[in-house]
Amino acid sequence: MTGFVYYTILRRMIKNYNSNGYEIVTGKHPDYPDDIDNILHGYRPDVVAHRNGSYIICDVETDETIDLHDTIKHWGMLSKSNYSLHVAVPDSCYDHARSLADLHNIKVLRWWTAAV
Repeated sequence: MTGFVYYTILRRMIKNYNSNGYEIVTGKHPDYPDDIDNILHGYRPDVVAHRNGSYIICDVETDETIDLHDTIKHWGMLSKSNYSLHVAVPDSCYDHARSLADLHNIKVLRWWTAAV
């Protein structure tokens, strides 16, 4: 079930960013920010959206992944970077995700929730 929920939210986020004029860039795209690998120590974010010189990093989590140590570690690194951190989660774990971010002093610029 985790894979289904994750990919459902991921597809929605990509569609949302595309419909708002963002281009989705991967590690092989020429517009992929060079310093992101250094900031994230090799971690590849779920979505990197680019428009007019600005970047949004979106992390997609599920009920099963929200409590993983790596999740908080990646959010912390991203929130201290020059990139805007968005987090997308199922409705069922939104409150828990926000409380984790608050507990660890992680600034999430935008929260996205999805009923799946």
